[in-house]
Amino acid sequence: MLLAKALLLDDDVDCYVPDYSGTTAMSLLAKLCRKDKEWGKPPHRKNYISLEEQENSTNARIQDLEEHNPLLKEQNASTTKGTSSKLLYNLASFEREKCNFTKYGDEEPKLRILEEGQASNPGNNDAKAVGSCGKEEEAMTLNMVISSDDYNDGGRCGDDVDSGGNPMVFTAYIGAMFKNIKFSDVPINKNVQFNFLLSFAIDYTESSSSPTPTNGKFSIFWDHYNLIPSEVSSIKNKHPNVRVGVSLGGDSVSDHPAIFMPSSIDSWVSNAVSSLKDIINKYHLDGIDINYEHFERGSDTETFVECIGRLIKNLKENNIVNFVSIAPFNSDDVQKRYQALWKKYGKYIDYVNFQFYSYEQITSKSEFITYFKNETENYKDGMILASYISDGSTGLKPGKDFLTACEKLKEMNLLHGIFFWCADDSKALKFKHEVKAQELLAAP
Repeated sequence: MLLAKALLLDDDVDCYVPDYSGTTAMSLLAKLCRKDKEWGKPPHRKNYISLEEQENSTNARIQDLEEHNPLLKEQNASTTKGTSSKLLYNLASFEREKCNFTKYGDEEPKLRILEEGQASNPGNNDAKAVGSCGKEEEAMTLNMVISSDDYNDGGRCGDDVDSGGNPMVFTAYIGAMFKNIKFSDVPINKNVQFNFLLSFAIDYTESSSSPTPTNGKFSIFWDHYNLIPSEVSSIKNKHPNVRVGVSLGGDSVSDHPAIFMPSSIDSWVSNAVSSLKDIINKYHLDGIDINYEHFERGSDTETFVECIGRLIKNLKENNIVNFVSIAPFNSDDVQKRYQALWKKYGKYIDYVNFQFYSYEQITSKSEFITYFKNETENYKDGMILASYISDGSTGLKPGKDFLTACEKLKEMNLLHGIFFWCADDSKALKFKHEVKAQELLAAP
């Protein structure tokens, strides 16, 4: 049973969300949690109050909300749900209707959700996100305690899920090789957050003979014959733990390097926001991945940082996407740009999909772990994903050694997930590595 507790707290507490959301109510709640997510941050313990105190305050607080919001009162009265489910359902309804809460003061209502048993002893890996509904004099926090009977699949704000308190994610790049891959070909474990990344959208012309940069006007270069909008909707409806995003840039376009070449920061950002909004809306996408690998010789780092930083800031703050990842790799020129981006705009970045297979000579588990630890310093406090390439041509080969290395990282509380390049190639291998990798992530 869901216990929703609406309480007035004087501290600016953000949205702490547990690991599961199979219920309709939890799916609706995700609509309230789309701004400025920061993962893995511990909650402010001083703001947690006992379940008994929450229980005693519930009815009074709901009545107070209804007094200021007649429409909410009317909807609650007509909703045949439990008290807490009614409140949650109708709060989500207000969000969809552009938040018809009466506005007071300057503070935003905040949302916090706790897994049952966490109220007095919260863990250190709760998700953090900022709710975006109306205003009140003091920060309003909606506390929810969720019992094991209430959830199945689903996730955190932005639909992340895991099986044991950490936001474990499994990410598949898909569509770059034009091998007739479909979303439904890929095995999906319901106990991990599964992200597909369509590969790629690139700001280049679609000429196969001589593609040229288009200054932020993105076009589709993935297999759009098989990976179509209706298939995106279908896979997400079938698997509540699935999100689909688009990866930007990549290595090449029609066998030419896909070079990042903005005419100016302002014009590139304007074009990128406009063109990506169209793609995201058409394909029902949830996020973007920054995967530029080539840059003009002599180009400055700041231009890359401001173009990409302002883009992801705009998309996040306007609720156009709910997750952002970056995909740096072992190159001084690449690393200096992505690390500078992380330093200035890291709060808008959810995952670091570091291409560990760019270390071509990794031959042992210990080497892999050393490189992984290095990147945790380069992208401090980031959710860094381990990675492999499907054919095992570079990096630590997928299989026993890779999984053992990931187990060690998991034991050290360093592992946040795994990604692989790419689903197109893994199809011929019957996704044997992907099944085992997801099982590792889903295990307690």
